[in-house]
Amino acid sequence: MSDHNSGLDFCVVGAGFAGLRVAAALDAAGADYLMLDKGRSPGGRAATRRISEARVDHGIPWLTRTGGLSDELIDRLREVGLIERLFVGGQVGDAWSCRDGINAVAKYLAVNLNASYSHRVEALEPAGEQDKPCLLRVTGPDGESSEIHARRVIVTAPVPQMLEMAPFMAEAVGNVEADAVYEKAVLGLARLRHSGEVPDQALFENPAEGIEAVIVESAKFPERPPSVTIRCDPETSDRLFDFSDEDTWDWMAERVAGLPFLAEEPEEHQVKRWRYSKPLNPVPAPFATQGAVSACGDGFDTGSETGLEAALRSAQALLDQEIKL
Repeated sequence: MSDHNSGLDFCVVGAGFAGLRVAAALDAAGADYLMLDKGRSPGGRAATRRISEARVDHGIPWLTRTGGLSDELIDRLREVGLIERLFVGGQVGDAWSCRDGINAVAKYLAVNLNASYSHRVEALEPAGEQDKPCLLRVTGPDGESSEIHARRVIVTAPVPQMLEMAPFMAEAVGNVEADAVYEKAVLGLARLRHSGEVPDQALFENPAEGIEAVIVESAKFPERPPSVTIRCDPETSDRLFDFSDEDTWDWMAERVAGLPFLAEEPEEHQVKRWRYSKPLNPVPAPFATQGAVSACGDGFDTGSETGLEAALRSAQALLDQEIKL
């Protein structure tokens, strides 16, 4: 990280789909850039978790065609054989999943990009007078602190996290109530005991009060032990968010026990919480800029309801209208 103390042209904060699109455009243009992410790998909410030998996609379960940019991405991933069609049914219909987990998609998109993971941006100071660059204060994986200077910073992290590191951006996003931008999500992840009882159906919508969906992960990972994700609805997630893991799991397990394949106690289970899950009240603009700092991502209104398409549109709008590579 010390190599960047002298200054970059661009620093991208966040390696979700919006950050990956921005970084790829900078890379293609031969720009001097660095992408930072607090996670151990790229993807953000495109997250795959292991439960022993089982796999669950507990953030974004699959990709769907909901606009031109998501169509373009899906076609690209299909051409290289990374994803395959999965009929989910219900309101989703056709989707595309990855047998290595949705995080493998993000890793593929990040190949050859200049990125540092496990690096959290604690604070961002805007550029000053006389062309002084922006200053990013960063904590690395071992707790070491460093500073990075960049002439232009693009933050693609969720809006509340962006405002926490860069409070001067509040006016640029309309002084929104940060925590109201996204819904919370509480999920139960389980590795089941018997594969013979698990249905081929991938999605059970609203199977019980307070449960938004049960996703049969085995439909995406047929070579893996049977597993499911139980997703609470937003109101229930908000209520359960600070409950203990065991109390939360017991509540969910009781509600879904009517599904035959969930009647038996699973082999192993976990509880996962997303404080910033789906956008609920996005910022009423495709992106925001204050001086040399811009923000984009699925927390911005691009006229698209879906997270993936919104994230890609927001990043592309910023690239087209302000970065202009």
